[in-house]
Amino acid sequence: ESLCLLFQRVGLTSQILSQLCKERDSFGAAWFSSYLCAKNLNDSLGRRLILETPCVIDISGTSGISDKKFYLFLDRLPPNVEEVVLDGAVVKGEALPRFLLFLEKRPAQLKKFTFAKDSIGPEETPRVFPVLLPSIESLCLKDTNLGSKGLRPLSECIKGGKASSLLTLKVENVGLNLVGLNTLSCAIKENPQQIETLSLSENTC
Repeated sequence: ESLCLLFQRVGLTSQILSQLCKERDSFGAAWFSSYLCAKNLNDSLGRRLILETPCVIDISGTSGISDKKFYLFLDRLPPNVEEVVLDGAVVKGEALPRFLLFLEKRPAQLKKFTFAKDSIGPEETPRVFPVLLPSIESLCLKDTNLGSKGLRPLSECIKGGKASSLLTLKVENVGLNLVGLNTLSCAIKENPQQIETLSLSENTC
């Protein structure tokens, strides 16, 4: 009740929620607040928590929190969250199966994904992109250092028509070479997209 009262007074913003979920000591408060917002529930005194719209949740730069807990948090995102910024702790290694499960059941309004620096690698993209791309509008991979190998599944999805909703694609400073650039360009030309913004700066090509 005291937590709800505090957020009622100061306002629960996406920035506050993002900061709370990054630290072990405050993660529980972040999950409970997100749960109340997601379920559109009142606390025992009838108070309701509402996040601003549009809403961006940034869970990059986390410390000491397991991927299992992050899955529980993502599984209870408030309905007005339109974008998430992801950390390697959520995507890489042992976290990948839970992240894929989240992608399969993610809210329909969640259409923008940003992967923070080095938060996804060539090992993850062949499994992530086919599940992620079909319904999203924006994908940012800046500074992920995927290289042409890591971006090949992206080109394959575009070529296969599995990224037809994509409007913004940012692949800046990812180690893309001329071969990778040609593969991506050919994929876009072969299956024209509605991409409005394409960023390719700071690559070796």
